[in-house]
Amino acid sequence: TKSSAEMEERTVEGESPKFNKVDYSLEEYRDFLPVSNTLLQDTPINIMNYLGRWFSKKLILTHNSVVLALIDAITGTAVSDYKTTLAAIKTVLNKTLDPVFSATASLLVNQSGLDLLDQLDDGTGRPLLQPDPSSPTAFRVKGRPVVVLSDAHWANMTGPARTRIAIGDGKSYASLFE
Repeated sequence: TKSSAEMEERTVEGESPKFNKVDYSLEEYRDFLPVSNTLLQDTPINIMNYLGRWFSKKLILTHNSVVLALIDAITGTAVSDYKTTLAAIKTVLNKTLDPVFSATASLLVNQSGLDLLDQLDDGTGRPLLQPDPSSPTAFRVKGRPVVVLSDAHWANMTGPARTRIAIGDGKSYASLFE
């Protein structure tokens, strides 16, 4: 072994990280919920717990709305039947996404999209939608988690009504700062 004074400095050729200036804008969101003092005096702990849960749900819906607006701006691929849908999902995961992003990708669907995925099989009779062994109510497609939103929050596209399926690594696509 060489002592630190005898070590040679070696560099490995390859890419270095590249940093760019990121422009951003801030938007302020707020809500107002009038609550009477009489109600708060009655059972303040229970009411405050309820209001805290209500505002938490509202915050999640607001965040989802901001992110969904970004996703909706992406030009999607229209598919018309079972085989086309299955092939499109596989192509996105296998080829369209960079392997780094595909490995951490998830499928974002609404309830109609979940129903569609639940009816697809891989061509050999095995369901495409697999239960997640770590969570009995969660599902996976090709090992990627499926995130389900309500149809009311992320409605199907119109003319004719089509479900939505977004595939990708949301954390790499957009950042939300609070």
